[in-house]
Amino acid sequence: MGDPDESAGAESADKRKTDRRAKALFLAGILVVMGVVYFVTKPGKTLLGRRWGQDLAQAVRQAAAERRRVVALFTADPMSAEAQRLITNTINKYPNPKNLEEGRFVCVHVGVSSDPKDPTRQQYKILTLPTVLLLDPNGVEINRREGMVGQIPFSQGFLDGSEVHRPKGS
Repeated sequence: MGDPDESAGAESADKRKTDRRAKALFLAGILVVMGVVYFVTKPGKTLLGRRWGQDLAQAVRQAAAERRRVVALFTADPMSAEAQRLITNTINKYPNPKNLEEGRFVCVHVGVSSDPKDPTRQQYKILTLPTVLLLDPNGVEINRREGMVGQIPFSQGFLDGSEVHRPKGS
């Protein structure tokens, strides 16, 4: 029969290998979780799927300096289900992300209070949320869409300015 000391040594070696594997798997799991947390919480990352700014004044200054237009998405803060549908079904659908990222636009997401007396809402005459505005490089409104907008009307009508909508009461 085998020597008991030899058998205990083999079991101890197997246990050390198992412990090392468990530690390696644990560390790998921690790294994966850290990576996911980093990418989910990365600054500028939003449901919009690209880096949209969150400071409207800064976006207008950038647009003026670069002679580009501003696409401003106004949503309730926190964002409503309707705003999330607008983003998912319109803004993030081809060809809209491509059109927005071609460099002709500075994009900004503006979370506002649901209170109609919110100063930002009053300044831009935001009556309905979500609302998408197209502003010229000086921050003057060119076009708007209130509520849900279809994928094609957003691209061929709103962004190109061929179908102009003005705020109610203007």
